[in-house]
Amino acid sequence: MNNDMEDDLLNDSEKIIIEMIRHDCDAKDIAEKLNISVHTVKSHISKLSRMNIIE
Repeated sequence: MNNDMEDDLLNDSEKIIIEMIRHDCDAKDIAEKLNISVHTVKSHISKLSRMNIIE
């Protein structure tokens, strides 16, 4: 998926999560950085995976 399409489909948290995953951060690190629960991070990751944005 190209970056323009990603920008249109993703919220700000999801964009940050993608970048953090690309820098090898795990769900706990991401949750702490964004001040959200690990469960919420995993939900975002699941959505991004279903959209084939991340593996």
